[in-house]
Amino acid sequence: MTGDEDQVSEDLWREAAGRVQADQDIDVLMEARGLMIAEMSDVTAVDRRRALVAGDSIRLAVRGRRWLSGKLVSQAADYLVLSPSGESPDRILVPSHAISMVHDLPHALRIDRPEPLGRELPWNSLLRKLIGHEIRIEIDGESLAGPLNWVGRDHVSIGAGRDSLTCMWSSIDVVRFDYRASS
Repeated sequence: MTGDEDQVSEDLWREAAGRVQADQDIDVLMEARGLMIAEMSDVTAVDRRRALVAGDSIRLAVRGRRWLSGKLVSQAADYLVLSPSGESPDRILVPSHAISMVHDLPHALRIDRPEPLGRELPWNSLLRKLIGHEIRIEIDGESLAGPLNWVGRDHVSIGAGRDSLTCMWSSIDVVRFDYRASS
């Protein structure tokens, strides 16, 4: 073989090797895509939300498309707590079941938070710290305010004059409170 024939032969081998490598790369990419899609099917919105860390800004809508925004203070699987603005002592507890949309939720498959957001109290334990304090509950756009006087397993009661109103947790969209009351 002459030098030109050797070069042509070498070029053909390189081109063939490049095509084989490209086919293998496509196979690997397709397999990785398939694995990612399969893993995505098990990821919940709560999993993705829990990729947020305390201090992150969040904007979300509750039932009825009422938008809330603020800094994330804490969260657990069944709720999150927001600080609506700067140094205000106001806090907004949002039950997970009331969240209908979240703006720019991270695309997280695995949660690797460098630090926990704090003790993850169940919603009713968190609210029990507020017994006797004024809270505002929002249900379907209606706002009810009064002192919190009972926190059960699936409901809360607030004072309404001499009576009390018992609200099912599953119907509550938002609970507003002063965080200083829970300290």
